[in-house]
Amino acid sequence: MPGILVLTASSGAGHDAVAGVLAKTLTKRGRGAAKVTVTDPFEGPDLLSRIVRLYGAAIVRAPRLWGIAYRLTDNQRWVTAIARALEGAVARLLGQQRPDLVISVHPLCHGAAIRALKRLGLDIPVAVMVTDLLDIHASWQDCGAALY
Repeated sequence: MPGILVLTASSGAGHDAVAGVLAKTLTKRGRGAAKVTVTDPFEGPDLLSRIVRLYGAAIVRAPRLWGIAYRLTDNQRWVTAIARALEGAVARLLGQQRPDLVISVHPLCHGAAIRALKRLGLDIPVAVMVTDLLDIHASWQDCGAALY
């Protein structure tokens, strides 16, 4: 049975909601022909995961601080650093799951997935479902994605 790995981050309700609806729709439309797994690679105790989990509270309680962080990280240098930091966690998930397709609904997930797949020597397509409605942060952009 083909496998689809949906990568999200529980940094706010939006990405998880999209991942859940996507998984449900893929399962229903595919009539159960594929195993769809939704996973959050930011569940660990590492610093990056902790920072990502602060997003929900930061956007509500300190929107100016979140805005500053958004603007400071809106460049490829930061995006690459974040992808490198997350690459190990995503590589472990890919090694365990061995999906036939990866779908990212969070801007920090697909860059790490693309890097991890290259490192593991796996040829698995990565699709990106952009969930930001207003601006496109640099973290959404990766020419290694198979589909947007």
